[in-house]
Amino acid sequence: MGSILLPALVAGLVFVAILVLLLKYLSSDAAQRKEALVGKMSEDARQNSVLRDADNIKLLKETREPFLFSTLPGIKSTYELLIKTGMWEKRGIFFLATILIFAVVLFVFHTLGFPALLIALLVAYFLPNQYLKHRVTKRNAKFLLMFPEAVDMIVRSVRSGHPLNTAMRMITENMENPIREEFKQVIDEVTYGRTLPEALKRMAFRIGEQDVNFFVVVLSVQQETGGSLTEVLSNLSNIIRKRRQLRAKIRALTSEGRATAYILGAIPVIEFCLLYYTTPSYMEPFFNTLNGNYMLAAAAGLIIGSQFVIRAMIDIDI
Repeated sequence: MGSILLPALVAGLVFVAILVLLLKYLSSDAAQRKEALVGKMSEDARQNSVLRDADNIKLLKETREPFLFSTLPGIKSTYELLIKTGMWEKRGIFFLATILIFAVVLFVFHTLGFPALLIALLVAYFLPNQYLKHRVTKRNAKFLLMFPEAVDMIVRSVRSGHPLNTAMRMITENMENPIREEFKQVIDEVTYGRTLPEALKRMAFRIGEQDVNFFVVVLSVQQETGGSLTEVLSNLSNIIRKRRQLRAKIRALTSEGRATAYILGAIPVIEFCLLYYTTPSYMEPFFNTLNGNYMLAAAAGLIIGSQFVIRAMIDIDI
């Protein structure tokens, strides 16, 4: 017991220290970015706008510029997922929840006699990241569902004589999240110093969908070369709708494959748990012998590998 408590304590302290340093750095970095943002404002913006401490700094809360620890292995992917989920303001709660998961898993598996520290580290990394990936998928699906209507709104506004910035502002006033907050982010960034193409590219990074990349390319090229924006956006809206219909058709055709993945992955786990509950002595060799450990690890690896193979087979890129 003593052999595991010391490494666990050290790992916990290191984890907490990293979190404290991270939050401290971000708080100081936000103040520096606020000063830089104020310095970029034009004189007209200085006279007609007032920066509201935390609210207007929101336009810089989601950035591709790396912060402390963001380039470390594992942290970089988590950092990008937090941006794409729109949870950047709740990053402190997320990291505290990660520490709590680490502590709970460490305690449970140490009680059961497993290699608790290694399992706790793996679970504390993969479980929160899988949750973030699920949030990203769900948020992007909702964004793409409303995106053609947003493009049509821009087309109607431009045809009515409104400038592009006003057309995008109408989206923030008439549509729901997440599309409202994304376009509000773009408008805020343009208002406080960024160019429209740069702000649009940052939105494309946050969403990470091909349809949004098309939209960003169209607007960026139009800003540089001119041309009929309404005609191009109308064609783009039709393409986005057709791609959405194709995605729905693909999802229906691959539903059997997804069900197969869930069932094949669940059956061996359920059987293992039932046997361990009904006849624990029958399962003891898996935990108490070296060959049993190898067999258990191989079985877990095969189950996980089969999930990746099936998902790769039904993952159709359009």
